[in-house]
Amino acid sequence: MFTPKVADILNRFSVEEIASHVLAKRATSETSTGQACVVRFTPDAIFLLSSSSPPTVLGHFKLSQIVHCTEVKIGAAKPG
Repeated sequence: MFTPKVADILNRFSVEEIASHVLAKRATSETSTGQACVVRFTPDAIFLLSSSSPPTVLGHFKLSQIVHCTEVKIGAAKPG
């Protein structure tokens, strides 16, 4: 039987947090400008850019921020 490690759970929550934010930004960008946003990944951060030329940074996350969001969510999800 497979038991997920803490790192696996952290990664799953991180991905869910970022995916939710990206989808929200994308929907907002499409509604306000008629353009989808683009996601760029770097070793240290994730950037949300407009698809215009030149692109505008709509938002960004440093990896340390993503881990912090994950730790807060896991702490809040504890039973009792």
